[in-house]
Amino acid sequence: MTDSRQLHCLGRVGVHGAGNVGSALLMEMAANGIGRHVEVASRRPGTVEAALLDVASAYPARAANFEKVEQLKGVYDVIVLTSGIQPSRETAKQEMLKINLDIAMGVADSFIPAKNSAVVIVGSPVDELSQEFLHARHDLLPRQVVGFGGELDRARLRTELLRRGIPDNECTVVGEHGSRTVPVYDSEEDYENVARGVRSSLDRIKSATGQARNLASGVQICHLLSALDNKSDVQCVSQYDERHGIFLTWPYRVGPGAALERVPVSLGPAADKELGALVEARLESARGRI
Repeated sequence: MTDSRQLHCLGRVGVHGAGNVGSALLMEMAANGIGRHVEVASRRPGTVEAALLDVASAYPARAANFEKVEQLKGVYDVIVLTSGIQPSRETAKQEMLKINLDIAMGVADSFIPAKNSAVVIVGSPVDELSQEFLHARHDLLPRQVVGFGGELDRARLRTELLRRGIPDNECTVVGEHGSRTVPVYDSEEDYENVARGVRSSLDRIKSATGQARNLASGVQICHLLSALDNKSDVQCVSQYDERHGIFLTWPYRVGPGAALERVPVSLGPAADKELGALVEARLESARGRI
C-alpha cells in the first residue's frame, strides 16, 4: 500500500541517539513524514544502523530520507538530542546532570542551528540540562532551546484523572518534568494521590519490566516536531522563565521557527504551593553551585 501523505516543510533534521527514545522517535518521524533529510548519529553507531533498518522495514518509501552519520555537522532546521544516561536510584541528580551535559556538549561542538530553529533537549534532568546547555552555547537564543518531557506528564495526569472520574478539562503540568512535576487541574480533588500517580509513572514502568521503556517519548517528541514544523500547537515544554531566571516546564504555544508564546495558567492553592516550593529549591540549588 502506498503512503500518500506528504512530507512536511522541515528540511534538514539532526537526531543524536538511537536507543530506546531515539529509535521510537525515528519510527514516528517516518510514519508522519517529518523531515526531508534526517541525519542520525550516536555514541553507539550500531544502534543507528539497527534503528534505520527497523524504519525501512515499516516505511520503505521513506527510508531514503534517513542517513546514518558519524556526527551532526553543519546547519539544521531542528536538532533533537536524545542521547544520555537515564534516571536511576544509583545515580545522583547532579552526577546525572554533569554526565548528560558532557554528552550534549560533545555533540553540540559540531552542529550549527539555523537562525529560526530549535534544539530539543531530551536528557535528564531536562529542565536543568536545558538551562546548562543554553548557558554553554552562547550562540543560541533562549527560545531556541526547548526541553522535552512535559507532554508525557500531562498525558499521565489525564490518565490519573480519568481513572478517578475527575474532570480533566484543560488540565496541564508546570514546574519540572518527572518526579517533581506539578499537576494543575480545576478541582484539585485528591491532589496528593493524583500527583503521586503522575510522578511515579516512570518508576512503575521500570518496576513492571525491570528496565526503562520510553516508547511514548517517540510519539510525543514527534508531536513537538510537527508543531515546530508547520502548525501551531500548545505543548508543555521546558523554556527559560525570565521571572525566575531558570528553565521551567510550562504550556507554550509552539509554532514554526521555534516561536514560543507562554500560555497563562490559573493555579489552584495546592499547585501554587508546590510550584513555589519547587522554584525556591531550584534557586537555592543554583546559588549553591555559584
